Amino acid sequence: KEHGCRFRLDVKTCYFSPREATERQRIAEKVKPGETVLVMFAGTGPYAIVIAKKQPQVRKIYSVEINPECVKYMKENIKINKVEDKILPILGDVRDVCREYYGKCDRVIMPLPKEGYKYLDIALMCIKSGGVIHFYHYSHENDLWYETLSLINRAAIQLNKKVRILQKRKVLPYGPRVWKVCVEFEVT
Repeated sequence: KEHGCRFRLDVKTCYFSPREATERQRIAEKVKPGETVLVMFAGTGPYAIVIAKKQPQVRKIYSVEINPECVKYMKENIKINKVEDKILPILGDVRDVCREYYGKCDRVIMPLPKEGYKYLDIALMCIKSGGVIHFYHYSHENDLWYETLSLINRAAIQLNKKVRILQKRKVLPYGPRVWKVCVEFEVT
């Protein structure tokens, strides 16, 4: 149970971190009525479900995951939490399936810190002008922001997009002197 939501999963086949409950709630509180949200690397659906419960006036949440076991549990979790009308679970690789959502999303959440940077181009293509991307990355505490901000800026320049950093935040410790960080930025 988390913030009034229930989740079923098999920890042998699906990743889930209860330590990120506060972060999921923080993001859900930022979603405004009428927004279309894309959750990449969605796992068993915790971000999408917490958002749908916290902001019942969200227009639609596209929840993309490549692991079929996770998608099976995501579908079950969507039913358990009674948010079938808000969340569309999608099985597939973000690089393949998200083309359908180019220019259609008000908010994109990228909770895969290790490899997520490889998909910044997809997130930037999916976001509407004025939309917000929540990008997660691992950073050493000696320089928490340089690499993360460089990755964002490089991807934006390649696609001729402008970004404005809204918030930088340490989320959780990952290892000795290494943090999971989140940078939220607006795209125009």
